[in-house]
Amino acid sequence: MDRADAVAPEAVAATRAEPEAVARLRGSRSPPGRLLGNGRFLALATEAGTGGAWLEACALSRWRGDRVEDPDGCFVYVRDDDGTFWSVGLRPVAGSPERYEVEHEPGRLGILREEHGLEARMETWVDAGADLECRRLVLRNVSARSRTIEVTTWIEVVLDKPRAFEAHPAFSRLFLQTEALAGEGILLARRRPRDPHGVRPWLAHAL
Repeated sequence: MDRADAVAPEAVAATRAEPEAVARLRGSRSPPGRLLGNGRFLALATEAGTGGAWLEACALSRWRGDRVEDPDGCFVYVRDDDGTFWSVGLRPVAGSPERYEVEHEPGRLGILREEHGLEARMETWVDAGADLECRRLVLRNVSARSRTIEVTTWIEVVLDKPRAFEAHPAFSRLFLQTEALAGEGILLARRRPRDPHGVRPWLAHAL
């Protein structure tokens, strides 16, 4: 056996070049994205998997526009049956994807990520006739083994004017209430207004 044959497989993997999209995003202070909307409802979806959502003047989810950490968005996580987990987007779990591709089309942004033998393709768009942010997630097992994949979504709910929430986030969260409609597979969130005559926005999430 010569010296080249003796190199450990993990050492070879460590020198593998990053996908082009990953290298580009790692070097960007602000990930490119796409604004999706229907006139009332607006969603920002970035190539890194971050973003926010607004209904007219009301922020539905948190978006601070942090160009360094970029921590906000509606995140989708996948978890393998061996406990390994990562996000479909490059954030918040950067990992080491074998493939990471982004597709921009009118009214839609798509992310494809392949890691640990699992291909995840997610498309994001806003419904033209209703105030809905829609996502389609397609998982394809490209490994040679059977597996069970768990999908989890996460979002920081705001349901308030952005400036009002950011002025006192901890205090603002005290007025948020959530509940699950188990029979419908829907999570509901609402804000209790301090003004009894104020607007009472609701947010619904279904997977």
